[in-house]
Amino acid sequence: MAIPGGLWVDPELATGPHSLEVDAVGRHYSDHCVLSWDLAVDPAPPGAARLPRTGATTQKYIDAVTLRLLQFPTVFATTEEVLNTVATIEDALNGLWSEYAEVPCPCARSKTWWNGRCKRAADRVRRRMADADEARWEYRSSAGLQGHLHPASTALRAEWGRLQQDLKDSRKDLSKAVKATKREFFDACMKRSNPKLISDFVAWTKPRRQSANVQLKMKDGSAADDPDRVSWAFQEQFTPANPKPVDMRVVEQMSQWPERDFVSFSKLELEEALATMSNT
Repeated sequence: MAIPGGLWVDPELATGPHSLEVDAVGRHYSDHCVLSWDLAVDPAPPGAARLPRTGATTQKYIDAVTLRLLQFPTVFATTEEVLNTVATIEDALNGLWSEYAEVPCPCARSKTWWNGRCKRAADRVRRRMADADEARWEYRSSAGLQGHLHPASTALRAEWGRLQQDLKDSRKDLSKAVKATKREFFDACMKRSNPKLISDFVAWTKPRRQSANVQLKMKDGSAADDPDRVSWAFQEQFTPANPKPVDMRVVEQMSQWPERDFVSFSKLELEEALATMSNT
């Protein structure tokens, strides 16, 4: 069986359980065509049920387990009572786990941050790639039959170049969508995390260490080592709500210099001095 482009395939390969087909679009930059066929594959097994590390559902599960365990006795008379209690606890825990745990539902790319925006961008990339491959195949076929300088080949080459540029733009859009989605996803994860465990994710959230040579002190001598205490110390020092009255006796106790006469000067001297001064 002859295929456009000079490829020959045995007709027997196109029949039978494999049903081979020639994918001319998938040639890319090779001189060989791609043989494709359908392969029956079982669906992926479902994942195991799990609980998130933190959250309202996890807290409800912990509370339910705590209340259920408090209902069991702590003193046993025989070995049979111990075995029966253990079996009952196991059944109770399995029931609570089945009630609160959920099977995760991964997306098409098995990425928890993958969302609709990324999927739409990836679909556009796949469509642009298929269009560019088809345009390249048409251009090469026309160039092989009519020559590269034929008007039809020239038009197909221009169309191929336009589709390649569209493919590059689509890939850039996909990269931007992935970066933005990852940033939003991991920022949300940090906000939902337990504050006690936030230091496991980022180190810059820890309190800044005070300098060894400069440290603000409170009235009682303790260090102002957090923003609230620093703000309170500055406010009480410079702009207090109830300022202390000023003791004017300090002014009276200052040493006074003897009075002396003011040196007289003329109007001309004043005008000359003002002329050499700036307006500011």
